[in-house]
Formats: sequence, C-alpha cells, structure tokens
Amino acid sequence: MEILIILVFLIILIAPSFLMMRKQKAHQRELKELQDSLRVGDRVVTAAGVHAVVVGLEGGQVALEVTPGVVTTWERIAIIKRVEEQHPENVAHPSAEPAAEPPAAGETAATLAEPAADDPAAATPGPDAAETAQAASERAEGTAPGTESADQPQRSEETGR
Repeated sequence: MEILIILVFLIILIAPSFLMMRKQKAHQRELKELQDSLRVGDRVVTAAGVHAVVVGLEGGQVALEVTPGVVTTWERIAIIKRVEEQHPENVAHPSAEPAAEPPAAGETAATLAEPAADDPAAATPGPDAAETAQAASERAEGTAPGTESADQPQRSEETGR
C-alpha cells in the first residue's frame, strides 16, 4: 500500500514536468527552424523587440537594417519571430484624419495653449485669476508667506525687522 502511494505521488510530480519539457523542446525546435530558414529581405523581430529587415547572413550572425541606412549585426539566435506582411485591414485607411502637425517655428507652448477666440468659457478668466497671478509673482520674488529661505532673516511682526 505504501509503495502505491509513493508511485502515485511520483507520477503527480513527474508528469507535469515531462509535459512542460516536451512543449519547451517543441518551441526550441520551431525557433531553430526559423533561424535556419532566414533569407535576405525577411522582416524579423529580435529578442530585444527590435523590428528589422534581414540584409545579410553569415554563419551565426545576421545583418539587420533597422531603419534605411542603419545596419546592425546580431547573433542568429536573437531572432525570435518572422513578421508577415501587413494585411489590408491593419493599414490605416486613406480617409483617416492626418496626424497633428508639429508647431511652426516661433510657436511656444504658451502660444499653443492659448484658448480659442470662439470659446466663451476660456475667454473670461475666473475671479481668482488676478490673485493667482499675484501669488505666483510673490513666490518668484520670495515675498509670499512661507517662502522665506534659510539665508533670509525672519521678520518679526512686532518689530517689523
């Protein structure tokens, strides 16, 4: 009876390990086949996540063009996936809105953040706008309450010094 319990216990421990090893070996075999079947012009992804085009193969190394004119050399084992060509449904539709244009020369974040002239809510400042501007200038000058630094002497309200 004890031997039966030990055998069942061993099977419970060994069976999942055996199944995981088989799956891992199959995955390694697929990667090896992929790496051995690389050809110039293939779009690939490296283990680091770099997308590139194969431009040269030599032994265990692969020359990958990351962007036009930029070629890097990688070990063949770093290639983990071949990227198939994009399907038409994955490509942006020509009637899609174009991306926002970058700011023109001379435009700053302040000019880009100005409210639109036709927006009545943005055109009228709130009641605290003047107070906020005054507090900001006081903080910049160091005269706002609580902004004394260690090198500034503390003024006493009683003596005014």
